[in-house]
Amino acid sequence: MDIRDILLQQVALHEFLTSLPMYLQRVAGLYRDGYSYAEIAEQLNVQVGTVKRYMARIRLLGQAFFGKSDNQSADCVVNNNI
Repeated sequence: MDIRDILLQQVALHEFLTSLPMYLQRVAGLYRDGYSYAEIAEQLNVQVGTVKRYMARIRLLGQAFFGKSDNQSADCVVNNNI
């Protein structure tokens, strides 16, 4: 993979993240920054189950956006491993 491919992936990831509703952008950002589900829940004043549901939604939206049909983890989508 050359630098051009990496840059194209970064642009695609940026487009995906900015296409998300603001609340999912915030969850994705916190997760990318290393926060645990519990820490994200505390920051957003929601239940951990809600954060898990949000991450599942991000994963599904990412799979649709990037045309992935396999069951990638949310880590891959949010952490630039597209």
